[in-house]
Amino acid sequence: MTPRVDLVFRNEARVVGFPASFFQALIGQTLSACGVSGPRGISVSLVARERMRVLNKEHRNVDAVTDVLSFPLGDGPENAYTTPVLGDLFMCVSYIRAAAKEKNIPIRRMLAWATIHGTLHLLGYDHERSRKEASTMEELEERILTAL
Repeated sequence: MTPRVDLVFRNEARVVGFPASFFQALIGQTLSACGVSGPRGISVSLVARERMRVLNKEHRNVDAVTDVLSFPLGDGPENAYTTPVLGDLFMCVSYIRAAAKEKNIPIRRMLAWATIHGTLHLLGYDHERSRKEASTMEELEERILTAL
């Protein structure tokens, strides 16, 4: 059974064609594939290139636009919500659209991948820690995408 996803959705970039339900379903499938049960809260923000560049610079010290940034909330005392909250995802759809065009894949699939990828980061996966973890993350992403 797919866990309930309590989604806070912000479309700051005014992207058309990808409603909150698109992200909610992808996140629910990702949680289910990772064995997460019970409801989870998460926020998804679609942002413009400049906002993404600023976020990446402030939080990762990388002065460049990227596809998705994940900010886990964690399990500390500040996470005292009734529904456990995973954290925040920020996605730059114009960057993702350009990457999809370059790779010759549909934007819908690329945006689905970015959502899954970001959610996995919120669950503690990190492809930058080791090649083994990168491989595990890639296999999970592909499995979830294929199931959809």
